[in-house]
Amino acid sequence: MDSYRNAITAAGDKTTKMLWQVAFDAPINHKLLAEIIQYNMTTKQTMTTFWRP
Repeated sequence: MDSYRNAITAAGDKTTKMLWQVAFDAPINHKLLAEIIQYNMTTKQTMTTFWRP
């Protein structure tokens, strides 16, 4: 999340250490979500644990 914290807050959402908080009645930024998913898939390909060290 640290890599995308500024983009998430610029979109009007909130972040915690490990979560992206989207308001219940707010639209989801699908482009940013896709970027974060792709980042996680790419960076975690060789990891054997769920959480990053």
